[in-house]
Amino acid sequence: MAFEQDWVFRTELCLHEALLNAHFHGNEANTAREIRVVCLLTPAKVELDVQDDGCGYDCRQDLGLPLSSDPHGRGLYLIRQFMNSVAVCSNGARIVMSLNKE
Repeated sequence: MAFEQDWVFRTELCLHEALLNAHFHGNEANTAREIRVVCLLTPAKVELDVQDDGCGYDCRQDLGLPLSSDPHGRGLYLIRQFMNSVAVCSNGARIVMSLNKE
């Protein structure tokens, strides 16, 4: 499957951010807790499903634009900017995102 470099970059960045959020925020950096990842890759799109063992967060809160000087708080914002579809599930302990091959 021939994917454009920009598409690969966007996918990798969003997966990276989701994994960081799951590890640090969801699992509170506890290495005994698990992070489950499911990836569905087709010629038309990629769908990534990341779930941690945390208790979630209030996903109704508007995270808005992160501060440029703060490296924290930008993961979900970036994911929402780069992916075509983003769903936060299980009270915030799971994110399902997809990016179409355009």
